[in-house]
Amino acid sequence: MSANSTLEHILEEILEVLKPRHEELATRAQVINELRRVVESVPSLRGAAVESYGSFVSNLFTKWGDVDISINLTKGGYISHVEYDRKIKLLGELKKYLIDQWQMVRLIPARVPILKCESSHNIFSCDISIDNLICQIKSKLLLWISEIDGRFRDMVLLVKEWAKAHEINDATSMGGTFNSYSLTLLVIFHFQTCEPAIFPPLKDIYAGNVTDDLQGLRTERNIAEACAANIRRFRQDKSRRVNHSSLSEIFISFLAKFSDKEFEASKLGICTYSGKCESRRRWSDNSDAILIEDPFDQKENSARAVSMSGLTRISEAFEMSRVISEDQNLDSLLATLVRPQVSQEIRARHNQGQHSGDTGTSSVLVGGLLLGGLAAGTLGYMYAPELSKVAGDLRRKFFDDSYDDSDKWCANSTLEPILEEILKVLKPKQEDLATRAQVINELRRVVESVQSLRGAAVEPFGSFVSNLFTKWSDVDISINLSKEGGYISYVESDRKQRLLVDLQNPLSGQWQKVRLIPAKVPILKCESSHKIFSCDISIDNFKGQMKSKLFLWISEIDGRFRDMILLVKEWAKAHDINDPNSGTINSYSLSLLVIFHFQTCEPAIFPPLKDIYAGNVADDLQGLRTVAERNIAEACAANIKRFRKNIFRRVNHSSLSELFISFLAKFSNIGDKASEQGICTKTGEWVCRRSNKRWSLKTDPILIEDPFEQPENSAKAVRISGLTRISEAFENSHRRLSSADQNQDSLLVTLVRSQVSREIRARLSNPVSYSGGYQPHLTRPHVHRNVNLQAETQNKFQNLRLESNSNNPTLTETVNMYGKFEASESKKQNQFQNSRLESRSYNPSMTEIVQAQSQGQHSGDAGKSSLSFGGLLLGGLVAGLGYMYAPEINKAADGLKKFFDNSDDDSE
Repeated sequence: MSANSTLEHILEEILEVLKPRHEELATRAQVINELRRVVESVPSLRGAAVESYGSFVSNLFTKWGDVDISINLTKGGYISHVEYDRKIKLLGELKKYLIDQWQMVRLIPARVPILKCESSHNIFSCDISIDNLICQIKSKLLLWISEIDGRFRDMVLLVKEWAKAHEINDATSMGGTFNSYSLTLLVIFHFQTCEPAIFPPLKDIYAGNVTDDLQGLRTERNIAEACAANIRRFRQDKSRRVNHSSLSEIFISFLAKFSDKEFEASKLGICTYSGKCESRRRWSDNSDAILIEDPFDQKENSARAVSMSGLTRISEAFEMSRVISEDQNLDSLLATLVRPQVSQEIRARHNQGQHSGDTGTSSVLVGGLLLGGLAAGTLGYMYAPELSKVAGDLRRKFFDDSYDDSDKWCANSTLEPILEEILKVLKPKQEDLATRAQVINELRRVVESVQSLRGAAVEPFGSFVSNLFTKWSDVDISINLSKEGGYISYVESDRKQRLLVDLQNPLSGQWQKVRLIPAKVPILKCESSHKIFSCDISIDNFKGQMKSKLFLWISEIDGRFRDMILLVKEWAKAHDINDPNSGTINSYSLSLLVIFHFQTCEPAIFPPLKDIYAGNVADDLQGLRTVAERNIAEACAANIKRFRKNIFRRVNHSSLSELFISFLAKFSNIGDKASEQGICTKTGEWVCRRSNKRWSLKTDPILIEDPFEQPENSAKAVRISGLTRISEAFENSHRRLSSADQNQDSLLVTLVRSQVSREIRARLSNPVSYSGGYQPHLTRPHVHRNVNLQAETQNKFQNLRLESNSNNPTLTETVNMYGKFEASESKKQNQFQNSRLESRSYNPSMTEIVQAQSQGQHSGDAGKSSLSFGGLLLGGLVAGLGYMYAPEINKAADGLKKFFDNSDDDSE
């Protein structure tokens, strides 16, 4: 069948999953009744009416949609506007009563104060406000508008789900994307501007400004009757042309209309009141990233929460999704249109042969609101009658008590194999390394063309050097003015900025999104032509380079550390808390949290970092660079060797899933604890902020001391609001992962972003093409690698990455050996790199490469990557020191090749 018929069928399947059934309506009615009982018990709220609004009232909600509640202090009386402070006080009093019965109760002092909480059902949350009369009438207006054409409700549900799948439906995040109301207005605007139009301008439905007209006795009858008459007139107009487009055609044209090629948000505002785009000059305050006028409160921009970075993500989502017009593949279409949980349900329906039709179009009486039907919507809910009788009848009539929970399984046996699958997707493969090497070489050529930078060395650092990067990770680059081996000198910030500006111009012609960030450490941020990752370029960032190597060496103490870092970074991105620019935590601080967890778990996996390097690295980076770095490296090598050979230390046998859950538990109360205590990986303990002289004057919301640059706070970018989100992410995730009622879908939603989830599903649905062998199905427990080893073999686990043999040099030996590397011709170097890229389908760690060369092995973890790129030997303690002096590519590559060629062959 054609592309459109394929898409049409899939959209119908998606709607069958999204639309709420009777039990979902019953659950919401039950929750509203529970809330009514609590409100009645609060003395200051006794007699107030509890009324729902939002998507639940406008019948534009999915079965996962939250419920908006307004506690109205006057029942049907005169409309009065309660002062902001009083609303905060009343919600604060309600919070005390809710906190014992409901979960995640928190007060958000926003422009409209909200008490956010989660009911005992754990399916959806409730947003509670006081006297939110404006939003209540808006909800009814959207319900009445939806009666003009049945495709509108379907489009709103599909667009909301698509937006959630692309993570652009979260106005509360610091990244600033769309709220659901703005998305709904975009659909209305599309229905007004398609050809022929499906909806009229909203001024033809209600000519006034609803916010201004909500005055006097609260009956809302005037607004309702005007809308009813105008909608009837529009629908009965025989002269208007009828739009016969299918749902798939409307959806495709919707994506096209708002893609970055078609719509310029900086110049135009979207006005559903007039049904057309208008110049932003019309609005007095037009500085927001995008302007979508609220048609019922015309002074307001419904999309004011959208940030510039959020708008970029929104535009990219629209543009990227346009491919569905040509796509006939079920997997790729679902990946573009829905979140993993919806995709899973659709597949389950197909497997079980369920094709029940549209379950969401029937009218159901909930709280006096007849969902569906203009007359019922207009008048039935207007006076907000009691819910108790309706809810009870609804439960008795519709609720299906048959529930099969036979698929519940043990959280740990479920979580462990899923974490392993996530790591297979996250860990970079050889093509990811090759791409980064190519980008670094491209940058080296550009730098060489800049007069003021000629002769400077281009050296990567950060997660790429510490081998803690995923295939999507950015690359950090330091342009070192004094070539390798010279004296360390610190360039003034002003000069660094001037040099980066010199580089910015030639880069702009070849690279994309090149911009200078004048931070404490000036950064030139840019995106290469590959568009997979970006590069952060700085000048003489010796501290950052040294810290990267220290992380590499620390990671060799225990192989679980790298895995935990990759998992934690991905989890943080999934919860939108890994963005220091928006006030949350940077990746360096997340890595320190994992180190701290490894230091404070029982028994400890890592020592205090002062036992690895006692000095302050930032202070010790002085004089001749080779000497300073060699001193640090040799000290670390001796101390790590001493720690690992300590036969008296207890060994931690925890599985990765156990470590991950305990990590979430440890920091679940970080929001409360951070004001009193700081995290010190140097000593491996919590430290009282007031009693510590280094920290006593610091006022940052959270303090994670940089162990290599004391007393710097690595998390100084975290704001109060960001700390709240971080704490909530830890708490929510710990609660969900600790629950026995978990499955593959719910775990993936908690652990990873949608793109990672899609790759995992693709791997599982087609295991042979990804791994050449069988992949276990994750919906059932299976036997996985046992990490609870016997005491006599305890060191094998922690020493897995550095298992010793006669051809495995120590850190110090590697330093000495590296000095013996000889230079070779550039041609030989390229041949060596190319042969490595083409010869195998995986990239073992540097330690494993040494072992493999001596033992004749050719297998390993596809993600333990290590290649010589620009003199960088990735993975393994050997690699960390091999790159320490950043030699030229040909010298390192040829030297390593000779080292391999001369290795003894003692294969088993």
